Amino acid sequence: MLKLDSDETGEELSSAGFRLRESHGLCETRSMDMGRESRWEKDAMTVEIVFALVTAAVLAAAVFGVLLIPALVVGTSEPAGKCLLVTGVVLAAFASVWRVARVLLRFDARRHQGR
Repeated sequence: MLKLDSDETGEELSSAGFRLRESHGLCETRSMDMGRESRWEKDAMTVEIVFALVTAAVLAAAVFGVLLIPALVVGTSEPAGKCLLVTGVVLAAFASVWRVARVLLRFDARRHQGR
């Protein structure tokens, strides 16, 4: 059950300290309603995050493969192979982080433009 108190202005406060108001018989918070996303916007965000992660994984695999496959085909010495492996992992990680950031920042820019 929601415990209500009152502040110095006489408005009711919930136990969490939010100001409450009566609206058609329902209590709602003023501060919480301002930035709420619709269900459609939340679904769009989820789809965009999954898209960013999947394309980042594909890009990381491609970057890693570009470095590793020629080394396996040609055959390299132990230190050179290890160096290519480490370089491939680092570049793949960087590429995947870059891809996720790029997709999500572009989505956020489009969302703020109202598209």
